[in-house]
Amino acid sequence: MLEVDKLVKEFGQIRALDDVSLQVSRGEIVGLLGPNGAGKTTLMNIIAGYIFPSAGYVKIDGLDHVVDSKSACARLGYLPERPPLYDDMTIEDYLAFVVALKVPDRRSQKVELHRILDEFQLCNVRGRLLRNLSKGYQQRVGFAQALVGSPPLLILDEPTAGLDPRQIREFRNRLFKLKENHAILFSSHILTEVEAVSDRVVMLNRGRIISDSDTALMGFKYRVITEREDKLTRQALRRVPGVISVEGTIKEDGLFAYDVTANIPDGDSHSIRKDIFFAMSKNNQAVLEFRPLYSELEERFFNAVSDQHREEANR
Repeated sequence: MLEVDKLVKEFGQIRALDDVSLQVSRGEIVGLLGPNGAGKTTLMNIIAGYIFPSAGYVKIDGLDHVVDSKSACARLGYLPERPPLYDDMTIEDYLAFVVALKVPDRRSQKVELHRILDEFQLCNVRGRLLRNLSKGYQQRVGFAQALVGSPPLLILDEPTAGLDPRQIREFRNRLFKLKENHAILFSSHILTEVEAVSDRVVMLNRGRIISDSDTALMGFKYRVITEREDKLTRQALRRVPGVISVEGTIKEDGLFAYDVTANIPDGDSHSIRKDIFFAMSKNNQAVLEFRPLYSELEERFFNAVSDQHREEANR
């Protein structure tokens, strides 16, 4: 659905994107991860058609973004980091305006407006001015405008910025529902957010892709503190579904630590933690402390960024 090939973007002497290539397919959520200034927003602005690349190309559903820009843009919905809202309009007037732009058939516009208001639970507040909405509601309206016309490709730039935990969970659930019929590329600099919803993670730093990995193959490491080492407990931990490895070390205070690395299907960390706890209790091992250490994604990200910085420093 989305093909980006050897993309370069230069602003004067600054190369914001350097030979960037990636693909996103229908039914796939790809998280674009990187520190501030990595080039994520520049890449998304090029995909959305706001700016043109200096070199390389973008294709949406097989359509070249430069040669056939209008048809390509009709196949995508874009939510920038700051939702494109007009403060003096009501929710209904604004979405009606977007529907008129994106749905050519006038007979279908009223149906599409009702669908969007209903899907995003905006019917009861349709008359409120956009300037009076909370950050969460503004983000919801911005997301709604991106989905007008049901475009097959969604581009979401920092979509959870400023949302509270309940709103973030609502956003995640909505993404999972949209995944079946859409290709989704969203950016964030929050590791846990990308890890929770993505099928793949593309890491971008200083305008270059430094990693493109399947999240299902990544692990998460936990530390379990107990009073003593026990071979049966170690074996029981290794039999827990999803566990990749178990390493043991003696702590300075005489206690024993098991470092358990495990895959977490669909981000379900609750189940794996419960299974680890039961494996310990069945072997009469008291769990004195149980905490996450870090994810493999986190480790890969910081290692990759550090390696790139060292390579550039040595040039």
